[in-house]
Amino acid sequence: MIQFINQPHQIQLGNVLMEKLSEKRYKHFVIVSAFAKNSGVLRMKETIKIFRENGGKVDAFIGLDAHGTSYEAVCNLIDLVDNLYIVHDNNPTTTFHPKAYYLTDLDTVDWIAIGSNNLTGGGLWTNTEWATIIETTDKKSPDEIKYFETFLKQIKIYKDSSCVFSRKINDESDLQDLVTADLLRHEIQLQMDVAKIRHKTSKKLLDDPFGTFGKVNIPRLNNRTQGKRVIIKERNVEIRSIESIAPSDDSEKMWFETREMTGGSRNILDLSMLGNLIVGSANGTRYKTDNISNVLGSVVFFDIDPSNVTMEKDITINYRAKDYVGCTIKMHQSGTNPNGSWRIQLKGENLFGEKLTTAEKGRWLVHKIIILEKIKTDYYVMSVLPETELDSLKSESIFIARNGRNPSSKQYGLLDI
Repeated sequence: MIQFINQPHQIQLGNVLMEKLSEKRYKHFVIVSAFAKNSGVLRMKETIKIFRENGGKVDAFIGLDAHGTSYEAVCNLIDLVDNLYIVHDNNPTTTFHPKAYYLTDLDTVDWIAIGSNNLTGGGLWTNTEWATIIETTDKKSPDEIKYFETFLKQIKIYKDSSCVFSRKINDESDLQDLVTADLLRHEIQLQMDVAKIRHKTSKKLLDDPFGTFGKVNIPRLNNRTQGKRVIIKERNVEIRSIESIAPSDDSEKMWFETREMTGGSRNILDLSMLGNLIVGSANGTRYKTDNISNVLGSVVFFDIDPSNVTMEKDITINYRAKDYVGCTIKMHQSGTNPNGSWRIQLKGENLFGEKLTTAEKGRWLVHKIIILEKIKTDYYVMSVLPETELDSLKSESIFIARNGRNPSSKQYGLLDI
């Protein structure tokens, strides 16, 4: 069987891979990708985890040329796969650029997708990518036999300890010299670098000469719940949302000022029911309201109806490739009455009992900028930057708002990176 994949408007390879891994017929999964980002790794995480729990083995071969692979993506892969290899040739004219996803039942069936799809959210879902799928059974032709033998022979070369352009990664300590050599950078740094380049390029184009097929979303990992439009009272004025607010897995990134934080451990971040718009526009986003001066508050980023003051929600935050479970979002109450302040308690713990609060030394969340990227409605990736990066984040924001009317209120922004 041969199939052509024309992504994204006809079919998305990420969906195909998830379906194949869930069939419970395959025993070995091989990932070969020039680039890897959390947007791809973490969306595949649960499916790969179940595949391994069912007895499957996973090998991954990841390139890091042109800073296309992030530190966090590699760290997440360390625990996600059985064997992880980083491939890089010191020759500056040679780039490791293949993309292949191979499955076998170790008996009669071989399945492979080879094309342009990297292990990223764009590569597996939203980018325009082409790939060819080949599936064979026990009645393989001589050409098919040779094809898969050649592929497996090359994989064997990369796994050989004598291969000078491939190295096995066993734990995070194996990555330190790659970071020192500036071959591997943190994901938020890569996103900011790309955004700055795009920003400079867009300034040069006074008139955009190209059109678009339209926005393509990474598919939701869960069915979307029916939502509702919300009404928020601000100084006896009713402000209404334009879009319905409901749990979804649509990808978004938002930044938050921390300032002094609150709580004894300085791990409570203030959110808001309603935001006062500073700059930009919420048009085309779910934060738009019927009042031009207001956008919906930052609590909506977590798929929470801001007017539902009795709701509590626990989310998991992935920070430096560790999942911290049990970060609680709720309305802060004074006595028996809510005081209108939504908050998130960054108190989650990982599998080793380590707390997010103590993931770094001291009160490390104070006077920082927290960036959260939604992977799904209860799972987010966190990056932390110094306050000096605030202007850079502002320049890449769709809109910027304050938690309150006071000019000193904390700011937040919806990112376009």
